[in-house]
Amino acid sequence: MQKSRISAVNRLDNCYDSRGSLTDDITSQCHHQQRRMAVMSEIEEQERKIVNEFCHFLEKSKQLFNGLRDLPQYGHKQWQPYFGRTFDVYTKLWKFQQQHRQVLDAKYGLKRWQIGEIASKIGQLYYHY
Repeated sequence: MQKSRISAVNRLDNCYDSRGSLTDDITSQCHHQQRRMAVMSEIEEQERKIVNEFCHFLEKSKQLFNGLRDLPQYGHKQWQPYFGRTFDVYTKLWKFQQQHRQVLDAKYGLKRWQIGEIASKIGQLYYHY
């Protein structure tokens, strides 16, 4: 009788251990899932920042290009610093879209013609000014 009682206690201990490790596994999986979700949300936040920065560069470049087009080319020297800023923004825009092409393709929907338009504006700036 004593032997069967010890055997039953051992089985209970084994059951407790297995439940404890099962709980530990579930807890571990939950922590892993939470870390993965945190990393995913961090990645999504990074991608959102990339798209926002690209849109900012794009809008600024368009404003500067249109403003440059409206300035007189001859006579006044006020177009030269404006040209420098415009060319710098287009250069940053070009480098930025090259560095983040995959994110911009997936999240912004960047098309080849839009990249060509940026290159065309850089060419126009280089040729005309």
